[in-house]
Amino acid sequence: MAYAMQRFHVPVAYEDLSVQAPPVDLTTDVNRMRTLGVDLVVSCMDLSGNVLLSRTMRQDSMGSVAQYWLSGYDEAAIAKFSSLMQACTSSSGTSPSSRRSCRRASTPGLTCT
Repeated sequence: MAYAMQRFHVPVAYEDLSVQAPPVDLTTDVNRMRTLGVDLVVSCMDLSGNVLLSRTMRQDSMGSVAQYWLSGYDEAAIAKFSSLMQACTSSSGTSPSSRRSCRRASTPGLTCT
C-alpha cells in the first residue's frame, strides 16, 4: 500500500509491516503516528486489529483521524463497534452509516500518511 501511495506522490509518514496477527497492543504505533502528525491511517488488519487500532487511537487523542480499512466490516461489526468506526471507511467505500458489507483482505499491517 505504501508503494502505491508513494507512486502517486502521497507522502507516507509511517509504515509498520511487523504487526503480528492478532495484534495485542498498538500503543507504540499510535504514539509514533501522533508524533508524526498523520492525518490518514490505512490498515489491512482484520476486524479485531482495526477495532484495537481505533480504540487505541481514541485513547491517544487521535479518534478523529480518518481511517481506511482494507478488510472492510459487516453488519454485526457495525452494530457492535460503530462508536469506534466513526472516522472509518472501507475498501468498498462504505462507512458505518451506509450499513453495507465489504470484501475482506487478510494481510496484516499499517500504512499512515
